[in-house]
Amino acid sequence: MGVGFASAHGYRISIGTGSLVWHATGAMLGAALLAAIGVGFGSLVRPQMAGIVGIFLWGLVVESVIGGLFTSIRPYLPYTAATTLAGIKLGNAAMGPAHGVNGGAPLPFVAATALVAGTAVVLAFVAARVSLPKDIT
Repeated sequence: MGVGFASAHGYRISIGTGSLVWHATGAMLGAALLAAIGVGFGSLVRPQMAGIVGIFLWGLVVESVIGGLFTSIRPYLPYTAATTLAGIKLGNAAMGPAHGVNGGAPLPFVAATALVAGTAVVLAFVAARVSLPKDIT
């Protein structure tokens, strides 16, 4: 929407249509995979507020601190991998000490997708093994 508004007012757009579609597709895929991670985590953590706060703390604080201190493992963190699917450079989606810190290269699209999807699958599996027996009793 912002690109359409800018181009309608005569501003030059420096991103091609193919890149724009690719980044939008990656953003939607990353959001869907992060939602799956949230469902798995929410199944493990019974209090809803603790689950919500835990997910936000992980994405905004823990990954920012870990990514800022250890740039070599930053691309392998789930939230960071999901943001790279949308074309965001490493460190630009982080807050706090990791914002703008250079170092490391983003994972390729397929590898980042596999990492985030694998995290979602592992969380779903653990949640099914832990939560299901408690719900059936």
